[in-house]
This record gives sequence, C-alpha cells and structure tokens, in this order.
Amino acid sequence: MGNRRLGRFIVILLASMSVGGVAAANPVLVNGSFESGLTGWTSVGTVPPYRGPFANNNSDPNAMHAGPGFDGVWWLFLGGRDAFGYIEQTITGLDSNTPYAVTFLIASEASIGDSLTVSMTSGSSSPSQLFTAPPSSLGGWGTWVSREYEFVTGSLATQATLRFTSAPLGTGVDHFDIGLDNVSIRVVPEPSSSVLVATSVLSLGLIRWRRLGGLLRTAWTPARRVPCRRMQK
Repeated sequence: MGNRRLGRFIVILLASMSVGGVAAANPVLVNGSFESGLTGWTSVGTVPPYRGPFANNNSDPNAMHAGPGFDGVWWLFLGGRDAFGYIEQTITGLDSNTPYAVTFLIASEASIGDSLTVSMTSGSSSPSQLFTAPPSSLGGWGTWVSREYEFVTGSLATQATLRFTSAPLGTGVDHFDIGLDNVSIRVVPEPSSSVLVATSVLSLGLIRWRRLGGLLRTAWTPARRVPCRRMQK
C-alpha cells in the first residue's frame, strides 16, 4: 500500500513540475556566420590608416583563404596586424536578469596565437574576456576552435550589444590577424524555483515514507516462538 501511495505522489509531483512557467524570449542574432557579408553588424576601424574588420569570401580567388573548419563560405577578418577595430551587433529578444552564452569560432593566421576580446557595451555589466586562438599549423587560419563567452542581462534589459575587438597595434611581430565565424547565442539553463521546491518536497516525502515503512515493519514483526520442553514423567 505504501508503494502505491508513493507512486501516486511522484506522478502528481512530476505533473505539477511540467505545468506552468513563463516561456523565455528567443534571442535574435543576425548573420552570425557572415554569409551575408557584414549585414546586421557594424564594423569600426580604430587605427587609421588601417582598415577595420571585414567579411572575407573564401571562394574568391583574390581573397584570403582559410583552412577547413569554419562555417559556410564567408568568415570575418577581424584583424590585429593588417586591420584594427571591432564589430558589434545589438541582440534583441532577451529576458532581463538572464544568463546567456555566446559561442563562436576563431582561428590564428600563422604560427603565433592571435587574440580577440569579447565584451558587452550595453544591456549587461558582465566583464569583457580575452580569447586566444592556438597557432595555426596548417597555414593561414587553418585551425578553427570553438569558444564561449557568458554574460547576464541587466534588470531591465531586453536587448544588449555584443562586441568583438581585435588585438591592439603592438610592436614587432607579436600577433597576426585573427579570424572569426559562426557566432550564435543561447540561454544558459538554470533550475527553476518550482523544480527546486518540488525536489525538496519529494525528498521529504521519501524520508517520511522510509520512516513509516520502518515503523510498520517494527509493528508487524511476529513474536519469536519459544520452544516448549516436554515434561518428563
């Protein structure tokens, strides 16, 4: 009987966990793979007379060519030696006070690890973060790796501006130009309060059931039979 009651309790509890809740907004990031050039992005050059970041068509024989591993045909020449600056985009459809993760691909141009900085310039106070791509052993932009940057939106934010900045102009050959591609965003899942409460209630129910089972077993334990000795005549 105890097992049946416990089973019913668990079914009701799981059903209550699956009902209700507010659906999260869907974040919108445009042209994350740069297949439409710089559509949706703003490119800013910061070191004249060098140009700013630009989209590169890998199928163009007159363009620079990257090795396998990036997404599609186009990728972004973010710079660091022959171009300097940043690209940015305002992401819409966000929920306030919500953690998000931005994933992207980066690749170094040559045998020196190239770097970029990811930051949020509006809608979030999360700190910026430096990412370095491993040296390319396969030639120009031949080793693409995936990286992830996390941020949390502000208390009233429904949009936020994401920025990728190339390494600053250095002295000597301390870095080359980094490539960027396949930028995407997703919500970082967090356990909801209803799930936490349900888990606590379930744990208490199991503890109570076990205690009750122990008491019942104790109450129904049959008395030990004491063997009778026959009386000798």
